[in-house]
Amino acid sequence: VQEHCLASTTPSGMSEGEVTVFQLVPVTPDLSKLGQRSLIKLYCRNGGHHLRILPDGTVNGGTRENDPYETLRLTSVSAGMVVIKGETTGRYLAMNKNGLLYGS
Repeated sequence: VQEHCLASTTPSGMSEGEVTVFQLVPVTPDLSKLGQRSLIKLYCRNGGHHLRILPDGTVNGGTRENDPYETLRLTSVSAGMVVIKGETTGRYLAMNKNGLLYGS
């Protein structure tokens, strides 16, 4: 299953482009189940980076294979709304009023 959306430009130098969601575990296609949780990695084709959330709250792009900070947990909270949380750091993906991403 792949989904595409626009990526935000971040201070780490990642450029805008398509982001691909890779499923790490099988997911039931019925997205109406609230609380459904999936492990994912978000990939930017332009820069070849996976989005990662570091322990200090920094969000940037990583290129290391098997980087534990790139594994994210996607949880549906309502129709069309998800929460993204770093599996290793326990930090949630957030965006400030200027559109920059950070881990909260």
